[in-house]
Amino acid sequence: MDNGWTVSVSQTLADGSSTGLGMTIDMGDAGSLNYEADTGARGIGKIKDMMPTADEDVGNGLDANGTTAGGEISGTVSGGTQGFHYSKAMDMVEIGVGYAPKGGATTAAGGTSGPGATASYTSAFVKIDPMDGLEIGFGVGEGPAASAGDKSQTDDYDTAYISYVYGPVTVAYQVSNVDTYTSTQSDDEQTRWGVLYAVNDEMSISYQDHTSEDSTLSTDEEATGWSASYTVGSMTFKAHRNQGTNLGNAVSRESEHTEVGVTFAF
Repeated sequence: MDNGWTVSVSQTLADGSSTGLGMTIDMGDAGSLNYEADTGARGIGKIKDMMPTADEDVGNGLDANGTTAGGEISGTVSGGTQGFHYSKAMDMVEIGVGYAPKGGATTAAGGTSGPGATASYTSAFVKIDPMDGLEIGFGVGEGPAASAGDKSQTDDYDTAYISYVYGPVTVAYQVSNVDTYTSTQSDDEQTRWGVLYAVNDEMSISYQDHTSEDSTLSTDEEATGWSASYTVGSMTFKAHRNQGTNLGNAVSRESEHTEVGVTFAF
């Protein structure tokens, strides 16, 4: 644009139909404003998993109920997926603010009312790089209550992490909390740690560990995963294997996922 700003528009197509629409306004020193129709993490969701990995995170491919449900493992914070995200980097500090507005009430054609929508997501985070190799981040937010009660109620989210790079090794630790608005619903505390080792410029391996505690259940959800990547010429080989036990904090639920892939650069 004439004032130096840059506007970009994106669209994702899958199976012949549009699955994602986005727009970003880069305002230079004033920061960047992004809108996603349905696919992008907003606010605190940008830092929900800051573990180093050579391929995928520890929850990739695991089934939430141990069978075929898919979805995420427990205790993950969210800033919504539809809405706005503002970010700005300032020397050693980066801030992010997200707003995912609630959907409108639905009603049949010609109607004048419908069921009320849930609450909106609002959240923010800050990242700090106080020294070479060290990064610290913290985020807070709120979103629609998971329970089926009053749709205007919200659950609270917070997360904090620390990551340090020393030579070929990267280590990180993160704690996340989901606090529900009513005492009859469970609160989750998720703890993750990970380590990545860059063997050389072509090969990296990583390991992640996940634990989620439920305030109403005595069984902890646990998951572990390793990843590896190797680049030779124009080809990159990647693989990861994740295993989860007590998924959803239920003893009988287990899931595992293994994936191997190769990409070519032309």
